[in-house]
Amino acid sequence: MESAATDADTGGSGSLLEGLLDRISELMGDGASMAAFRFAAFEEGRRIGAGYRPDDLGRLLERLDAVLGHRTKVVSDERRLVRLRIHGSNMLSSDRTIVQGIALGVLEGALLASRGSRYSGKVLGRSEEGTEVELKVSEHA
Repeated sequence: MESAATDADTGGSGSLLEGLLDRISELMGDGASMAAFRFAAFEEGRRIGAGYRPDDLGRLLERLDAVLGHRTKVVSDERRLVRLRIHGSNMLSSDRTIVQGIALGVLEGALLASRGSRYSGKVLGRSEEGTEVELKVSEHA
């Protein structure tokens, strides 16, 4: 009879996601796996963001906080440029671009669904207050 794996065996719950990403990257290659995960996250964000209006940013972010397990504060919202401070995000605090890309893809998709414009997101930096994220309307949409 096998015993259940512990966090010590797996390196914690974050290691499961990282391990899966490693295996998929080995199979598909880094670029293809990054694109596939970002696209899937974007589509999931579109699903989550459906039904929200452009003025519902606060409500939409509360929903995304519940799904992604973090807390978001709007730093600024100028419609074409949104800046957020996200606290407690394991995905955005990861040093792996592919993991950050999943969280950014969900945010980008949700904003497209709610505002009708294609946004491109990037991590600006991290501090004790959280991870600063910028989402800007893409000129190439």
